[in-house]
Amino acid sequence: MKISSLFFVVCISLSGCAGPKDNSRPSPQSSIDSAPKVDSRLASVKKIYIDSLGNEEGSDLVREKIRKLLVESDRFTVVESPDRSDAILTGVAGVERTYHSSVYSVNGQVYGGGNTHFKGVGMFRLVDTKDEEQIWFFEYETRFGFSSASGRVAGNVVDKLLADTTIADKNASVIQKVVP
Repeated sequence: MKISSLFFVVCISLSGCAGPKDNSRPSPQSSIDSAPKVDSRLASVKKIYIDSLGNEEGSDLVREKIRKLLVESDRFTVVESPDRSDAILTGVAGVERTYHSSVYSVNGQVYGGGNTHFKGVGMFRLVDTKDEEQIWFFEYETRFGFSSASGRVAGNVVDKLLADTTIADKNASVIQKVVP
C-alpha cells in the first residue's frame, strides 16, 4: 500500500514538470511559413545518376531498390553515366545487423534462443551536375515496418524525393504563370 501511494504521489508531482500546456492553435500564417522549403532547381531534374552509397552491408541492395522505384515513378529517368544526368544521388546507406541471444538454466536443463534484427540506415544528397551544389538532402530515420530494411530505406528516400519534387514542380508552375 505504501509503495502504490508513493508511486501515485510521485506521478502527480511529476505531471507538472513538463511545464504549462499550450492549447493555442498555430495561426494560418505560421502554417504557411512552416511549409517545407525545397530548392527550386529540383523541379528541373529529370535524369538522375545513382552514385555509390558507400560500403556498408546492404548498400548495393538499397541502391538498386532506389533505382527500381525511381524508374517506376515515371518522374525520373535513371542514367548510367553522371555526364548524362541533371543530378547525382549520393550518400551512404546500408543495413545494420544485430544479434540477440540468451541462455538460461531451469532445474539443470539449459535453454537458449536468439534472433537477428536488421535496421536500415542512410543519409542521401542530390547534387546538381551543372554547379556541383547540393539541392536536396534526406536522412533516413528507422521506422517499424513489415518490409525489408533495405526496402524501407529505398522507399522512404524515393517517397521524400518525389514529394519534394512535386512541391518544386508546383512552385515552378506558379512562377511561370506569374511571370509571362
